[in-house]
Amino acid sequence: MEYKWLSFTGLKIETDALITAAQDQALNTKSHLANTMKVTTDSKCRMCTETDETVNHLVAGCQKLAATEYLERHNKVAAALHLKIYRHYGILTAEQHPWLHRPQTVNETDRVKILWDFEVRTDKVITARRPDIIVVDKQEKTVKIIDVEITLDKNIRGKETEKIQKYQDLKLEIQKLGCQSRCDTNSDWGTRCLNHSSVFSTW
Repeated sequence: MEYKWLSFTGLKIETDALITAAQDQALNTKSHLANTMKVTTDSKCRMCTETDETVNHLVAGCQKLAATEYLERHNKVAAALHLKIYRHYGILTAEQHPWLHRPQTVNETDRVKILWDFEVRTDKVITARRPDIIVVDKQEKTVKIIDVEITLDKNIRGKETEKIQKYQDLKLEIQKLGCQSRCDTNSDWGTRCLNHSSVFSTW
């Protein structure tokens, strides 16, 4: 199953080969050259110089890449998910490449309100109140909190739990707003809030 997705991506053979080699930890990282090939003694990451330069370190563990490449990857994956939500609600029907999608901060129809990177105002002081996506379904009377995380396979379960706990207070506050909205015709908050952690493997 780990490689099955490669069969329907439409990628070039060379790209397939590179991804397969990366999954097999067979790229010429400094750790591979030092510990497997024995052609050097320096195995430290050329970016941070602190940790062994393994494939896993490069794709998800280097602090030097966290604010640049990792952030860009996160935003692109979140935008692709945002586009899928748009299509689900019929907001966008034209074909568009996910990487070209530029989410609007607020998009609202009679059926749904979709918030992107939007800070929710709450009565209670909450530190985590700006998830990647919030979907307010007016028909279903539900609110979905969606926050994206991209991590290694071994960390997926822990990250899912971490994300759910991170936004638990926001979930409770939104549910409170939902209960108030039944008496406030100007409020669209649903009466049921669902906390979704969207955790993706780097592979």
